[in-house]
Amino acid sequence: MTLVLELSWSAAATTARVRDTAAHSTLTEVSAPHPAASADHGQDPETWWRAAIAATRDALDALAPMGSGASDIAMVLVADGDPPGGLVPLDAHHEVIGGAVLGSHEASAADADWLVGHAAGGSDAWHDATGALPGAGSTVALLSWLHRSDPDAWDRLRHLTLPAGWLVQRLTGDHHLGAHDAVGTGVLDRHTGRRWRTDLLAVVDDARDWDLVLPTLVVPADAAGGLTASAASELGLAAVLPVHVGGALPSP
Repeated sequence: MTLVLELSWSAAATTARVRDTAAHSTLTEVSAPHPAASADHGQDPETWWRAAIAATRDALDALAPMGSGASDIAMVLVADGDPPGGLVPLDAHHEVIGGAVLGSHEASAADADWLVGHAAGGSDAWHDATGALPGAGSTVALLSWLHRSDPDAWDRLRHLTLPAGWLVQRLTGDHHLGAHDAVGTGVLDRHTGRRWRTDLLAVVDDARDWDLVLPTLVVPADAAGGLTASAASELGLAAVLPVHVGGALPSP
Protein backbone atom coordinates (compact mmCIF):
# COMPACT_ATOMS: atom_id res chain seq x y z
CA MET A 1 0.00 0.00 0.00
CA THR A 2 1.47 3.34 -1.12
CA LEU A 3 -0.01 6.34 0.68
CA VAL A 4 0.08 9.99 -0.33
CA LEU A 5 -0.89 12.92 1.86
CA GLU A 6 -2.74 15.50 -0.23
CA LEU A 7 -3.16 19.01 1.18
CA SER A 8 -5.79 21.24 -0.43
CA TRP A 9 -6.01 24.95 0.30
CA SER A 10 -9.24 26.89 -0.11
CA ALA A 11 -10.31 30.24 1.28
CA ALA A 12 -12.55 28.42 3.75
CA ALA A 13 -10.33 25.58 4.96
CA THR A 14 -7.26 23.41 4.53
CA THR A 15 -8.09 19.78 3.84
CA ALA A 16 -5.81 16.77 4.38
CA ARG A 17 -6.55 13.57 2.48
CA VAL A 18 -4.65 10.32 2.70
CA ARG A 19 -4.90 8.47 -0.59
CA ASP A 20 -3.98 4.91 -1.45
CA THR A 21 -2.53 5.25 -4.95
CA ALA A 22 -2.56 1.51 -5.61
CA ALA A 23 -6.24 1.13 -4.76
CA HIS A 24 -7.19 4.56 -6.17
CA SER A 25 -9.07 5.34 -2.98
CA THR A 26 -9.20 7.97 -0.25
CA LEU A 27 -8.64 6.50 3.20
CA THR A 28 -9.17 9.59 5.34
CA GLU A 29 -10.19 13.19 4.75
CA VAL A 30 -10.20 15.97 7.36
CA SER A 31 -10.80 19.71 6.90
CA ALA A 32 -9.72 22.41 9.33
CA PRO A 33 -11.48 25.77 8.84
CA HIS A 34 -9.82 29.15 8.37
CA PRO A 35 -11.09 32.32 10.01
CA ALA A 36 -13.35 34.37 7.77
CA ALA A 37 -11.57 36.71 5.37
CA SER A 38 -11.50 40.41 6.19
CA ALA A 39 -13.66 42.97 4.41
CA ASP A 40 -10.88 43.55 1.87
CA HIS A 41 -10.55 39.79 1.19
CA GLY A 42 -7.43 39.34 3.31
CA GLN A 43 -6.31 36.38 5.43
CA ASP A 44 -3.34 35.63 7.65
CA PRO A 45 -1.36 32.73 6.10
CA GLU A 46 -0.33 31.56 9.57
CA THR A 47 -3.93 30.45 10.06
CA TRP A 48 -3.55 28.24 6.95
CA TRP A 49 -0.52 26.57 8.47
CA ARG A 50 -2.27 25.93 11.78
CA ALA A 51 -5.16 24.43 9.83
CA ALA A 52 -2.77 22.24 7.81
CA ILE A 53 -1.22 20.90 11.01
CA ALA A 54 -4.60 20.18 12.62
CA ALA A 55 -6.06 18.52 9.52
CA THR A 56 -2.94 16.44 8.85
CA ARG A 57 -2.59 15.16 12.39
CA ASP A 58 -6.27 14.20 12.56
CA ALA A 59 -6.07 12.48 9.17
CA LEU A 60 -2.99 10.50 10.26
CA ASP A 61 -4.65 9.51 13.53
CA ALA A 62 -7.62 8.16 11.56
CA LEU A 63 -5.29 5.69 9.82
CA ALA A 64 -4.59 3.74 13.03
CA PRO A 65 -7.74 1.58 12.91
CA MET A 66 -6.71 0.57 9.38
CA GLY A 67 -3.30 -0.62 10.55
CA SER A 68 -1.45 2.31 8.94
CA GLY A 69 0.19 5.50 10.12
CA ALA A 70 2.50 8.38 9.33
CA SER A 71 5.38 6.03 8.50
CA ASP A 72 3.40 4.73 5.51
CA ILE A 73 3.18 8.15 3.84
CA ALA A 74 5.50 8.21 0.83
CA MET A 75 4.78 11.66 -0.60
CA VAL A 76 3.04 14.97 0.07
CA LEU A 77 0.96 16.55 -2.71
CA VAL A 78 -0.19 20.18 -2.56
CA ALA A 79 -3.31 20.51 -4.70
CA ASP A 80 -4.28 23.59 -6.72
CA GLY A 81 -5.65 26.48 -4.68
CA ASP A 82 -9.27 27.64 -4.71
CA PRO A 83 -10.10 30.35 -5.63
CA PRO A 84 -7.36 30.71 -8.24
CA GLY A 85 -5.17 33.79 -8.25
CA GLY A 86 -4.58 35.69 -5.05
CA LEU A 87 -1.38 37.25 -3.76
CA VAL A 88 0.94 36.56 -0.85
CA PRO A 89 3.42 39.48 -0.80
CA LEU A 90 6.78 38.69 0.81
CA ASP A 91 9.68 40.80 2.02
CA ALA A 92 13.41 40.12 1.59
CA HIS A 93 13.25 37.45 4.32
CA HIS A 94 10.19 35.73 2.78
CA GLU A 95 8.00 37.03 5.59
CA VAL A 96 4.43 37.97 4.67
CA ILE A 97 3.86 41.70 4.28
CA GLY A 98 0.59 42.61 5.98
CA GLY A 99 -1.37 39.56 4.89
CA ALA A 100 -2.47 37.55 1.89
CA VAL A 101 -5.12 38.84 -0.51
CA LEU A 102 -7.53 36.26 -1.87
CA GLY A 103 -8.56 35.73 -5.47
CA SER A 104 -12.08 36.85 -4.55
CA HIS A 105 -10.88 40.48 -4.42
CA GLU A 106 -13.41 42.11 -6.76
CA ALA A 107 -12.10 45.68 -6.43
CA SER A 108 -9.02 44.69 -8.45
CA ALA A 109 -11.19 44.35 -11.59
CA ALA A 110 -10.41 47.99 -12.37
CA ASP A 111 -6.70 47.23 -12.16
CA ALA A 112 -7.07 44.29 -14.54
CA ASP A 113 -8.75 46.57 -17.09
CA TRP A 114 -6.08 49.24 -16.62
CA LEU A 115 -3.29 46.74 -17.19
CA VAL A 116 -4.74 45.44 -20.44
CA GLY A 117 -5.30 49.00 -21.64
CA HIS A 118 -1.68 49.95 -20.98
CA ALA A 119 0.00 46.81 -22.32
CA ALA A 120 1.72 47.05 -25.69
CA GLY A 121 -0.71 45.56 -28.18
CA GLY A 122 -3.63 45.71 -25.76
CA SER A 123 -5.99 42.82 -25.11
CA ASP A 124 -5.03 40.90 -28.24
CA ALA A 125 -1.36 40.81 -27.29
CA TRP A 126 -2.11 39.88 -23.68
CA HIS A 127 -4.43 37.08 -24.74
CA ASP A 128 -1.91 35.77 -27.25
CA ALA A 129 0.77 35.71 -24.54
CA THR A 130 -1.24 34.04 -21.76
CA GLY A 131 -4.35 32.54 -23.34
CA ALA A 132 -6.62 34.71 -21.18
CA LEU A 133 -7.07 38.26 -19.98
CA PRO A 134 -6.40 39.12 -16.33
CA GLY A 135 -9.48 39.52 -14.16
CA ALA A 136 -10.41 40.56 -10.65
CA GLY A 137 -8.36 38.60 -8.13
CA SER A 138 -5.68 37.55 -10.61
CA THR A 139 -2.23 38.00 -9.14
CA VAL A 140 -1.16 40.62 -11.67
CA ALA A 141 -4.29 42.69 -10.96
CA LEU A 142 -3.66 42.42 -7.22
CA LEU A 143 -0.08 43.58 -7.75
CA SER A 144 -1.39 46.65 -9.54
CA TRP A 145 -3.86 47.22 -6.71
CA LEU A 146 -1.09 46.92 -4.10
CA HIS A 147 1.15 49.25 -6.10
CA ARG A 148 -1.41 52.05 -6.07
CA SER A 149 -3.01 51.46 -2.66
CA ASP A 150 -0.09 50.67 -0.33
CA PRO A 151 3.22 52.30 -1.34
CA ASP A 152 4.95 51.15 1.86
CA ALA A 153 4.08 47.50 1.24
CA TRP A 154 5.15 47.91 -2.38
CA ASP A 155 8.54 49.24 -1.36
CA ARG A 156 9.04 46.24 0.96
CA LEU A 157 7.96 43.68 -1.66
CA ARG A 158 10.84 41.42 -2.75
CA HIS A 159 9.08 38.12 -3.50
CA LEU A 160 5.56 36.92 -4.13
CA THR A 161 3.62 33.70 -4.23
CA LEU A 162 0.05 32.40 -4.22
CA PRO A 163 -1.73 30.69 -1.30
CA ALA A 164 -0.87 27.16 -2.47
CA GLY A 165 2.68 28.32 -3.21
CA TRP A 166 2.98 29.71 0.31
CA LEU A 167 2.03 26.29 1.64
CA VAL A 168 4.70 24.68 -0.56
CA GLN A 169 7.24 27.16 0.77
CA ARG A 170 6.23 26.42 4.36
CA LEU A 171 6.59 22.69 3.73
CA THR A 172 9.90 22.74 1.83
CA GLY A 173 11.57 26.08 2.48
CA ASP A 174 11.76 26.59 -1.31
CA HIS A 175 10.17 29.42 -3.30
CA HIS A 176 8.25 27.23 -5.75
CA LEU A 177 4.79 27.32 -7.34
CA GLY A 178 2.87 24.71 -9.29
CA ALA A 179 2.37 25.55 -12.95
CA HIS A 180 -1.34 24.76 -12.65
CA ASP A 181 -1.74 27.41 -9.95
CA ALA A 182 0.29 29.89 -12.00
CA VAL A 183 -2.54 30.14 -14.55
CA GLY A 184 -4.34 32.31 -11.99
CA THR A 185 -1.57 34.89 -12.00
CA GLY A 186 -2.51 36.26 -15.45
CA VAL A 187 1.13 36.24 -16.54
CA LEU A 188 1.93 32.58 -17.30
CA ASP A 189 3.23 32.01 -20.82
CA ARG A 190 0.58 30.00 -22.68
CA HIS A 191 3.03 28.55 -25.20
CA THR A 192 5.31 26.78 -22.72
CA GLY A 193 3.28 26.65 -19.51
CA ARG A 194 6.56 26.97 -17.63
CA ARG A 195 7.69 30.54 -18.19
CA TRP A 196 6.65 33.87 -16.74
CA ARG A 197 5.75 36.81 -18.99
CA THR A 198 7.73 39.41 -17.10
CA ASP A 199 7.11 41.88 -19.93
CA LEU A 200 3.47 42.01 -18.80
CA LEU A 201 4.48 42.53 -15.18
CA ALA A 202 6.54 45.49 -16.39
CA VAL A 203 3.20 47.24 -17.01
CA VAL A 204 2.79 47.25 -13.23
CA ASP A 205 6.37 48.33 -12.50
CA ASP A 206 9.08 48.47 -15.14
CA ALA A 207 11.82 49.26 -12.61
CA ARG A 208 11.57 45.94 -10.77
CA ASP A 209 13.52 42.78 -11.64
CA TRP A 210 10.58 40.41 -11.75
CA ASP A 211 12.76 37.34 -12.23
CA LEU A 212 13.97 37.84 -8.65
CA VAL A 213 10.44 38.32 -7.32
CA LEU A 214 8.61 35.39 -8.89
CA PRO A 215 8.60 31.79 -7.63
CA THR A 216 10.14 28.97 -9.63
CA LEU A 217 7.54 27.04 -11.60
CA VAL A 218 7.31 23.27 -11.16
CA VAL A 219 5.07 20.60 -12.70
CA PRO A 220 3.59 17.58 -10.88
CA ALA A 221 6.19 15.14 -12.18
CA ASP A 222 9.00 17.14 -10.55
CA ALA A 223 9.33 17.41 -6.77
CA ALA A 224 9.02 20.96 -5.48
CA GLY A 225 11.41 20.01 -2.69
CA GLY A 226 11.62 17.84 0.39
CA LEU A 227 9.71 18.24 3.63
CA THR A 228 11.84 20.18 6.09
CA ALA A 229 12.60 18.76 9.53
CA SER A 230 10.60 21.51 11.25
CA ALA A 231 7.55 21.10 8.99
CA ALA A 232 7.69 17.33 9.34
CA SER A 233 7.82 17.59 13.12
CA GLU A 234 4.79 19.89 13.25
CA LEU A 235 2.78 17.72 10.88
CA GLY A 236 3.81 14.40 12.44
CA LEU A 237 5.54 13.11 9.30
CA ALA A 238 9.01 11.87 8.35
CA ALA A 239 11.43 14.56 7.20
CA VAL A 240 12.62 14.82 3.59
CA LEU A 241 9.46 13.30 2.10
CA PRO A 242 9.12 14.58 -1.48
CA VAL A 243 6.58 17.37 -1.97
CA HIS A 244 4.80 17.66 -5.33
CA VAL A 245 2.30 20.24 -6.54
CA GLY A 246 -1.07 20.27 -8.30
CA GLY A 247 -2.47 18.47 -11.29
CA ALA A 248 -2.23 14.70 -11.75
CA LEU A 249 -0.77 12.62 -8.96
CA PRO A 250 2.80 11.53 -9.79
CA SER A 251 4.02 8.03 -9.03
CA PRO A 252 5.86 7.82 -5.66
